Amino acid sequence: MKTLFICSANVWRSQIAQWYYNHFTNSNNAVSAALIEDRRKKYDYKPADSIVDIMREDWVDISFQRVKLLTKEICDNSDRIILLLTPNSEQNSEFTINWENPTQFLMKNYADKIQIRNVQDPFWATNDTLKIMRDEIKWIVELFQ
Repeated sequence: MKTLFICSANVWRSQIAQWYYNHFTNSNNAVSAALIEDRRKKYDYKPADSIVDIMREDWVDISFQRVKLLTKEICDNSDRIILLLTPNSEQNSEFTINWENPTQFLMKNYADKIQIRNVQDPFWATNDTLKIMRDEIKWIVELFQ
């Protein structure tokens, strides 16, 4: 089943989920994308260094994955959409989809595919908390395989 994992910037939570899903299912059926923040240039289109390091502790290399923004095509090609955040339709986004706020676009057009798992934003988290969050995402992904 083609699964799309979404978080705010696609530099941490959704990147972890994408890797674990593809690993657990021995497929390339998972993709990930950003819903709110365009951090592609800031992170040189790669996952955040902190998550690359945290994943290496679990014997995983995600340094090759790329940061992507949500698009209509990604949504259309997905059988289900897993949000790893609590979306706020009033939140401003740094990009648009068909000239719409991505959260509003997503909820209006794909509500029947969406499942929400509230995973806190890791931006200010300590290293120990990041490991707990990684394991939480791994557990969430195991439920969807």
